[in-house]
Amino acid sequence: MNMETAVRTVFSKYATFSGRAGRAEYWYFYLFVCILMVSTFLFVHLILNDHVFLLSAVALSLVIPHLAVSVRRLHDINKSGWLFLLILIPFAPFLLIYWFCCEGTLGANRFGEQSL
Repeated sequence: MNMETAVRTVFSKYATFSGRAGRAEYWYFYLFVCILMVSTFLFVHLILNDHVFLLSAVALSLVIPHLAVSVRRLHDINKSGWLFLLILIPFAPFLLIYWFCCEGTLGANRFGEQSL
């Protein structure tokens, strides 16, 4: 999977919290979000002279797809999507990063078939 395919897949499943997302899909989308946020930040502060509305709108538009792909990534390693709430506990996000880096379950698991 390349970056373009991953971003298209995530946006086609904009608010789909069921199913699975592989490592490539998650990390390519995360890279896309980082690039988009940095470029929007630079555009807002260098050209528009601090119109944070645009930056906030871009960030808010990416919350739901990022949450959905994170839940599907946890499903890929056969963990409940509710574990994403660990992000609210100090130092627990490191555990989430570790899980997001782990290889997914081979074949089918309780959340469905393995994603491509």
